[in-house]
Amino acid sequence: MPLEYEQNERLKAIAPILDDVIHWYGTLALYMVEAAEPVQPRVQSFAYWIREAFEDPGFADFNLQDLEEQYETVMELAQALVNGDVEDCPRHFQKITDAYFELCSLLRWAELYSVSSDLGLDELTGLRNKNRLIKDYGREMERVARDGENFVILLASIDFFDLLLEVRGKSIANEFLIRVAEMVKEVIRSFDDAYYMGDGEYMIILRQSDLGGSLAVSNRLQEAAREDGSLIIEDENPVKLSVSSTIADPMPGDDLDAILDRMRAYLRESRDEASSIHEYRDMSPLELYVKSQEN
Repeated sequence: MPLEYEQNERLKAIAPILDDVIHWYGTLALYMVEAAEPVQPRVQSFAYWIREAFEDPGFADFNLQDLEEQYETVMELAQALVNGDVEDCPRHFQKITDAYFELCSLLRWAELYSVSSDLGLDELTGLRNKNRLIKDYGREMERVARDGENFVILLASIDFFDLLLEVRGKSIANEFLIRVAEMVKEVIRSFDDAYYMGDGEYMIILRQSDLGGSLAVSNRLQEAAREDGSLIIEDENPVKLSVSSTIADPMPGDDLDAILDRMRAYLRESRDEASSIHEYRDMSPLELYVKSQEN
């Protein structure tokens, strides 16, 4: 199915949902003023759409769970108002209004994502997304097999990202994700490509490069993080922003998921060594067998 068609279909599906939510809120506001027109307890079109969105691969990397939970929050607050279960109606209606604006914001993010995901972009960082990486990696492997032009992949990860997310929350974590994404854009060349992988991870495809060149990129990225000097944890034991990375030079036939699993394992092993660089080179089955016999 052409990407343009898929994009148009998603836009056609989500745009009326936002309109329905806006109309529903207007009806609720009128009810609040005049207590005349009955208010529908749910926005049924949203319920139908969210169910289909969870099954849509195009929304695989979008946090639909947050969107659904925000919708439920708005509906529950509104139901309490209509049922007369609140004492201070104006204050309660303000809660509904605040939650409604957040719901509209998330719906607009989903609308933007429905476009950007088809373009292969991550809507938060502006980098390419994982789906685009799969296509680009396949194209690079074809080029290696055809022309013998090697390339290197670099996997970088924000150190202690899980702790950052847990202690300071999603909003602050997103600020750091955007900040590091800008650093990534600065250190790569115009013909390289960068991707946001989720969970504080970034992938870079370095074309016409070797391990020495990729080490230089890793060093520049780490230096940029150090110069930033931001604290990801602000308490009696502050933690500064730092980035660790591992590099690999894929060989013809190497599976992307397998390489990523091994590179992530290297990064996990070095978690107590912040701002580190590791070289990973995939081994042939014969090399793996010989290494296993040595151990």
